[in-house]
Amino acid sequence: MNDHSPNAGRNPLYPLARLSPAKDKLLALEITLESADRCDIRPMVEKLELLSDSPEMALHWEGKVAFCFAGWDRDRQETAEILEIRTYFAALTNARLYWLH
Repeated sequence: MNDHSPNAGRNPLYPLARLSPAKDKLLALEITLESADRCDIRPMVEKLELLSDSPEMALHWEGKVAFCFAGWDRDRQETAEILEIRTYFAALTNARLYWLH
């Protein structure tokens, strides 16, 4: 398997920063406008549960998962100010997922 990440073959950027988002590889999970409007967290819960299926998987993905938001390109608000996104993450938190703590 070829590694095409920007830091392939080099030492990690921050080897002691275990929880730093400055990782060689990140997994971006997209939250769409439609799923946030419906507050449909089920698909995201399923993805996050797969990533934490075992202690080894959870450690592997720790600090490597990022959320991105599709559909708010023209919204001038910061993502934390958008009611639908805040409501969506509140529902994820209420699902008691380890990932959000």
